[in-house]
This record gives sequence, structure tokens and C-alpha cells, in this order.
Amino acid sequence: MPKFKAYVKVPADSTGKLKRIVTKNIEANSSTEALALLRGQYGTKNVNIASQISEKKPRKTSHNKINSTIKKTAPSYSRIKKNYKRKKTSDFVKTSNSSSDLVDAIGNTAIGQAIFIFIGIIIIGWIISAIFDSPTILYVFIVIAFVFIIKKIIDLIKYIYYFFKNLFS
Repeated sequence: MPKFKAYVKVPADSTGKLKRIVTKNIEANSSTEALALLRGQYGTKNVNIASQISEKKPRKTSHNKINSTIKKTAPSYSRIKKNYKRKKTSDFVKTSNSSSDLVDAIGNTAIGQAIFIFIGIIIIGWIISAIFDSPTILYVFIVIAFVFIIKKIIDLIKYIYYFFKNLFS
């Protein structure tokens, strides 16, 4: 029977999360049979490639100064097929350059909402002051907007305080 060499992932720790790749030699009638035997023993996802081992005798090499200085390295696993899952387009975050998406993104944050309300109060005050032709109404709305912003800042400081208080207690 011909011999086949396959690369198998085996657990490297007690939990089984870390895996290392080892070479397993097996006798089988064909490469598919070798893969089937190893996949039955180690699991389908853990066996990658089976290739036939030639039974030729190793060649004699001349040992000169250059060959003796070359260090043998670990076998290359670059030929191992990796099972990468193709990601769907829905898995990626879709970005757009339109300004309405930016406004929606800012509006979803607490600070963004506070800024939009602040600007809205100023615009409403400007419209009302233009209707009644009185600049003092605009000043009143500006003061209201600043009071609103100060209240939001105080709420944010309270939130941060209670967050760290609960974190360390």
C-alpha cells in the first residue's frame, strides 16, 4: 500500500482552543481514502492535505562548506488550504458620503441631539424675533438655549460620576 502524508490540526492546550499543525503518515489505497481515514479520526475541519510519499531513497548530497552552514527550517505550511468564509456584503458596515447619513449618525448621540436642539432653539428665536421685529426675543431664546446646554452638561457629569462610582464599588 502506498503511504500518504497529511497535515492535521491537533489541540495544543487543554481547552482545545489553540491548535498546532502536525504531519501524519498513513497507508491507504488512494489520497481520498487517506483523507477519509484521517478526517474520521481527527475531524473534517482538522485535516487539510494528503500527498503521496515517494518511496525513493534519499539522494546523497555533497557536504561542502556552504551546505553545512545552511540550517534546516520547519516545513512550509504555505500549501495548506485554508477555509476562509466569504463575507456577505451585509456583514460589512455600509458607509455613505451623503450629508443626511452624517446628520443621522450625529443625531443618534446624546451630544449630537443636544447640539441640534441648541441650534433649533436659536433658529426658532431668530424666526420669532424677525416676525415681531424685536431683537430682545432672540436674546431670550439664546439664553434658553444656553441654559438647556448647561443642563445637558450637568446631566452628563452626573452620568459619568455615577458610572465611576458604580464601577469602583
